[in-house]
Amino acid sequence: MDTEIENPKSWDEYFYNMCATAASNSKCLSRKIGAVIVIDKTVVSTGYNGPPRGIMTCDKRWLHDIEIRKEFNKRVTEMEEVIKF
Repeated sequence: MDTEIENPKSWDEYFYNMCATAASNSKCLSRKIGAVIVIDKTVVSTGYNGPPRGIMTCDKRWLHDIEIRKEFNKRVTEMEEVIKF
């Protein structure tokens, strides 16, 4: 039989792809980082970066901060109008 079987991916490439998949779960907008802990070619753990449970992600925090700034600016403008009279 003359069919050539392709070599499977190297272990490094296999685990790198697992890291990339884990990183795709990150909610971080600036850096998506994945991790795979391997001992003797056995995956011990996987993970990705993000805020601790119960803490807003940065995109939600930014939206929240923008709303606070809008409200602050609105109140300052109202106070300036009152002071003018």
